Order: sequence, then structure tokens, then C-alpha cells
Amino acid sequence: MKKQYINYTYIIYIISIVALSILYMSSCEKNPTDSQSEIVLPDSNLTYTEHIFPLFTAKCGSESGCHSPNFGGVPARNLDLTNYQSIRTHMIDGSELLVLEFQGEQSFLYNILLGPLSGRRQMPPDRAPLSVNNIIGIRTWIDEGALQ
Repeated sequence: MKKQYINYTYIIYIISIVALSILYMSSCEKNPTDSQSEIVLPDSNLTYTEHIFPLFTAKCGSESGCHSPNFGGVPARNLDLTNYQSIRTHMIDGSELLVLEFQGEQSFLYNILLGPLSGRRQMPPDRAPLSVNNIIGIRTWIDEGALQ
């Protein structure tokens, strides 16, 4: 009778891949407190620090994990929405800025919140869309120059 040897390296590798996949997939799940933390933005005079950062942190960044380095080290699509400079300099497919100051309706960031765009899912994925107030607030912030 031939003795069989178990390749433990292979088993550990498979378990690691499965664990990382589960961690990655769960990082963007709906936050149970999400519906309780509705952020209402003013009609004008929006700044990133006072208005947009708290919204992005709650809906897209640190609390949800997708667009923040806090969960897993690398934000989705390498876009950290909890960092003002990242938002201002991020390029979509290397050719289009995420935010075009004073051009809210032309900005990718605004349009991806409205529905699927350029082969990408509406943001945030697998969650309720942002409220109308939040989406209009982001457009207004961009239209006002996307101030910090």
C-alpha cells in the first residue's frame, strides 16, 4: 500500500485565498447603522472638510471600507475618498479627472452616483444609492470649486 502525503503548503494556500476573498467581499457590505446616519448637506457653501468628508467617510470610506485605506490597505480602484488630495488628483482610466472643479454635471464623481457609467456600476455598489440631497450636495460642492 502506497503512503499518501498531504501537501500542507497547498492547503494553507487555498485557505488563505478563501479567507482573503471573504474579507474583501465583506468589506463593502452595508453598514448596519447606515440608515441611521443620514447626513443632510446645505444648499450652498459646501467644503470638503465640513460637509463632503463626513459624507464620504460614512457612505464610501472608513465606515464602509471601499474607498479608504483603513480596510485592507488599498482603497477600491485606488481611490481614497477620505483624502482631499486623492479626490482632486485622481484620474479615471488615466485620462479624466474624477472632479472637474466648477463643472459638477461633467464630473465623473457626480455622474457615477446617478447610475452606471463607462462600464462601471452605480456607486455605492450593493447598497442604497446616496440620497438626492447628498448627490445634489456633491454636485454643488464641485460647482462651487470643490473647496477644501
